[in-house]
Amino acid sequence: MSRIYQQNIFQESEIENFLGQKGIQFKKNKDWIFFSCPFSDHDDKNPSFNLNIKSGGFNCWGCRRKGSWDDLCNFLNWENTALDKAILTNTIP
Repeated sequence: MSRIYQQNIFQESEIENFLGQKGIQFKKNKDWIFFSCPFSDHDDKNPSFNLNIKSGGFNCWGCRRKGSWDDLCNFLNWENTALDKAILTNTIP
């Protein structure tokens, strides 16, 4: 599980900013963020991918992939270390 979640200092705005930097359009509903599946082998026309803000777990109802925030970053080769470091050191812009 991501250091962000292990430290219990994760905030919704950080994940929203991170997804925005990746160019992902999303919708938020309480503890969930919904967006089109980011995996290239899944042509997602309707947002079927969801990420739980509280737990950091994700699930895609279309391609059936699921896992943790770290899994998602690893699968997509997203650099998560800068975000983790900023959160852990309280240096988020």
